[in-house]
Order: sequence, then structure tokens, then C-alpha cells
Amino acid sequence: MRAAVIVALALGACGGPPAAPAGGGRCVSPAASVFERDTSLPGRRLAVPPECCFVPGPAGGQIRCPESALSWSLLPQPEAAARLLDQYVTTYRNTATGNVTERQAGCQLLGVPTTCWRFSALPPVGSAQPLHAVAGAITVEGKGLLAACQFYRGAGLPAVCRQIFTP
Repeated sequence: MRAAVIVALALGACGGPPAAPAGGGRCVSPAASVFERDTSLPGRRLAVPPECCFVPGPAGGQIRCPESALSWSLLPQPEAAARLLDQYVTTYRNTATGNVTERQAGCQLLGVPTTCWRFSALPPVGSAQPLHAVAGAITVEGKGLLAACQFYRGAGLPAVCRQIFTP
């Protein structure tokens, strides 16, 4: 349960028939019924771009795209999101490889000002692409929202993540 709640952030392309994601979830195509792809948050429904797929979770979900992933959990207790953000940061620190930089910076989640964690993992020369992550938590309509975005390019947040995050 802890790993599922911390926000599974595996990146994966969803071209063609959606592949079953690691961890036992299933990738739901953008053409699936609204019931199968509930991407609603308070005051907002998230779009699943055609090249991406939605993976439902027990308290939220993940939109996986070829070079990015947006994950979120909407929790009944606001303080739970802040605790899980701390766990996410610790997990990222302990599992990221290469030259990792981290910093806190102001951002907005669903238009609410907060402080986000930003990570960049620059792998050893000749291996994988740099991986970037942004994560934050807020209280919205009496619930805790934990959101995270991982992406491969460093030129700003991908469009899928800008549905929740504003730098």
C-alpha cells in the first residue's frame, strides 16, 4: 500500500494498445468510458492526451506519456498529503541515481500557492537521459492533494503536468 500511495511514477509509452503497467494497475486508453478513466479533481477534469494513457489508482491516478508522467492522490485527511510528500522526497533521494540536485521552489497546484520540491537526476555520461521531477501537496476542499510530475526534458513542465502544476 505504501508504494502505491507514495505515487508510482514509472514512465512508459502508451502507443498502440495500452500495456499493463508495472505494479498491477492497468493502462486505460483515452477512448475508454468516463467511468473507467475518472480523472477529476476538485474544480478540474484532467485531459488524457492521445499519446498518453490513464492508470487509475485507489485515491487518484497517473497519466503516463512517452516522456512524462503526472501522478496524484486525493486523500481524505489534508495532513496525510504533507506526510506522503515527505515520504516521496525521501524515497526519491534514496533511489535516484547519478548526479542529483534538489531544491524547494514556489509553485501552484490547482492554482493554490505552495512550495514544491524539484529534482534533477543527471545520469553518468553515455547512459540514460536526465530525469526531472516536481512534487507538491496542498489542501483542497478539505482534502489533501499530493501531485508529482516526472519528465525527461529540462525545458519546463510538460503540458500534461501543467494541468495541475504552475511553476
